[in-house]
Amino acid sequence: MSEESEFGNAVKGLYKKLCKSEWDAMMVGVLIAFFSVIMLAWSRPWGAVGAIRNWGEWILFGIGMLEDTPAGILENSGSIIGIGFVAGAFLSANL
Repeated sequence: MSEESEFGNAVKGLYKKLCKSEWDAMMVGVLIAFFSVIMLAWSRPWGAVGAIRNWGEWILFGIGMLEDTPAGILENSGSIIGIGFVAGAFLSANL
């Protein structure tokens, strides 16, 4: 029972630190820069605009103007970023 309360306290502390307290702007900038460099070195830079073409292809496919099935929405990194933006905005609006 005490293990559950210790784990629960750890989760509550982490939640309070990450979601309730204000983050330092410099630290957030450094984190975003770090992850941008990692993404660039690993694959390619962040970008949400490339998904617009994929979404448009799905709309055209849905109304019958495109014959070939487009690439899956979840296979496009821009779509994942877009979903992350919406989910993050929803989460921060509800916290």
